[in-house]
Amino acid sequence: MKVTVKCTSGSYEIEVDKDELVSDLVRKTRERHPRPNWANGVQLKHEGQAEDLVESFEGRTLQEAGIFDGAHLRMEYYKQVSTEEVRHLRMTGIQPNSGKAFLMPKDVQVTPILGIAGL
Repeated sequence: MKVTVKCTSGSYEIEVDKDELVSDLVRKTRERHPRPNWANGVQLKHEGQAEDLVESFEGRTLQEAGIFDGAHLRMEYYKQVSTEEVRHLRMTGIQPNSGKAFLMPKDVQVTPILGIAGL
């Protein structure tokens, strides 16, 4: 079966079998849309839905995840950040964990800030 996966670099038709794992689909999509160096996570969602299939259906088949022939999915990379990184990013005007996507500048360096309680 064919599914369409939309990424920031474009849309890709991926050939898969209903008995393949969700992680197999992610791997095949990564071959066409490689993970950027800054990213440490990936989300795969049905188009227009919020549920992360990678997290919800880890180790499960595409059929179990409700992915069938002709499905339209969205794959996005993300970066998980520590509490310290969140503080630093907020100081630079970026609001992580706000529920809104934002572009991460490539040159942002997270360094410890001395004198702040909890660091």
